[in-house]
Amino acid sequence: MKASDPEAAIEEFLGVPALEQEKGDWGFKGLKQAIKLEFKLGLYDKVRPSPSLRLLCLYFDFELMR
Repeated sequence: MKASDPEAAIEEFLGVPALEQEKGDWGFKGLKQAIKLEFKLGLYDKVRPSPSLRLLCLYFDFELMR
């Protein structure tokens, strides 16, 4: 799906964190993949102020506090 429909893949990846009970590896990986695809597609304006980037930063904070 990443190659054939990257926009749909971004939406799917952004939905992964909502499936987790608490922050974990899969949510982090989903956000990371979504942001990587946005960069690859040149959607820089979506990445910089995006809620997904802020949420990814929360995952960093969560991991550092563990």
